[in-house]
Amino acid sequence: TVVHAELQARRPGEKTDDDCFVVLRHESGVLSHHWMNMLCAQQGPRYRVLGSSGGYTKHGVDPQEPYIVAGGSPLDAEYGVEAAEWAGQLGRDGHLDRLPTERGNYPEFYRILAAKISDGGANSSLPLPVDPAGPVEVLKLIEQARSL
Repeated sequence: TVVHAELQARRPGEKTDDDCFVVLRHESGVLSHHWMNMLCAQQGPRYRVLGSSGGYTKHGVDPQEPYIVAGGSPLDAEYGVEAAEWAGQLGRDGHLDRLPTERGNYPEFYRILAAKISDGGANSSLPLPVDPAGPVEVLKLIEQARSL
């Protein structure tokens, strides 16, 4: 459930939130803090997960996105391959290990999604690339945050 939410559209005339902070209480009772700001002068980590036994930090964006924006093709060998210096960092037991990002595959994701949509899910034996229940729950949390 959403415990606290601050959602702002700070750009003039903007209707989409570009500065957000949300606190969620999970079924276990754990609180998690989530924030996003697309207007800050210095970008923070893309992901930062901290626990009592370790943590994971990841900077940068999905390596597929800038490659396509730069004019690359999903058929290129370099597509979705991230430079080693952008690897995430896993810290535990006094050690900090680099974890490279797995190569992405948007084309396969959309191929499976198109097959499931076109046949209504009846004929394709492939699993849905994303269980629709997850995004529905996220939408419920967004609506809950907006109502605070």
